[in-house]
Amino acid sequence: MVVRLPARLTAGTESADAETTDLSITGCAVRTRGRFLPGTEVRVTLQLGPGRTVNIAEAVVRAGHEDRVSLQFLKVALEEQRRLSEYLNSVALPIDVGRPRRRLRVPIEVVLVAIAGLVLIFLILSMITRAGAPAR
Repeated sequence: MVVRLPARLTAGTESADAETTDLSITGCAVRTRGRFLPGTEVRVTLQLGPGRTVNIAEAVVRAGHEDRVSLQFLKVALEEQRRLSEYLNSVALPIDVGRPRRRLRVPIEVVLVAIAGLVLIFLILSMITRAGAPAR
């Protein structure tokens, strides 16, 4: 899911700031100026908001290109998984694909009043046209 969050990647003594461009419960893609080659194991800290972080104990770089890195999460503590899952569920948009549209229900009273109104208009128009017609 497209999610932009500040992040920090750490591999040994090397650290780099990053920003997620895609995030899921199993991994993420980030933009960073740090150089992390595929196969590198990193720790990841995601900033979900003020004072709210998720710490990924171990992730591996699956791909890297220029300033982008794709990470697969390998070791995530249960509490960190819960926080990440709750965050993702809170920002996910409901998808309404393939569901039948809900039909608009109109109360029977409204239908009856509309029909009565049409009948009344028809009767008035009939009377007007008969009143203007020559007598036989």
